[in-house]
Amino acid sequence: CFHYIGKYKCDCPPGFSGRHCEIAPSPCFRSPCMNGGTCEDLGTDFSCRCRAGYMGRRCQAEVDCGTPAEVKEVKHATLRFNGTRLGSVALYECDQGYSLSSPNYVRVCQPQGVWSEPPQCHGDLQAFWGRVGGQAGRASGVHTLLMGPLRSTGTTVLTLALP
Repeated sequence: CFHYIGKYKCDCPPGFSGRHCEIAPSPCFRSPCMNGGTCEDLGTDFSCRCRAGYMGRRCQAEVDCGTPAEVKEVKHATLRFNGTRLGSVALYECDQGYSLSSPNYVRVCQPQGVWSEPPQCHGDLQAFWGRVGGQAGRASGVHTLLMGPLRSTGTTVLTLALP
């Protein structure tokens, strides 16, 4: 603080305010949240609300679901996947003589960093009835699920190619 004739003035450090610099800055003053996260002032602490695809106290880490479970969890199937980040897709294709359960054909990496529930393969005797591309009928055998890229919001249309 500087003394002037009959008064004084304080030049406060960044973030501090008040006549004597007694008011501490908000915990959000230095923008602690990363990757576009929003800081919420909790008094002496803060909380970050992360954008889709990020997690952690400061939104510092990308959501990563890790490698999806192999075929041991989903019997009679092979697995292909396009990544482990938010919106990544794990595609299961049943072995010859088995059909995918409905409605879970794929697993999707979710915002919480976990994969959605796995599909199951059933023998063709348990083939299901359903509607594919507007056509009702029996679906069985080995089917391939064709997918476009997924986003964290919006609608994704799944197409089932029947032999």
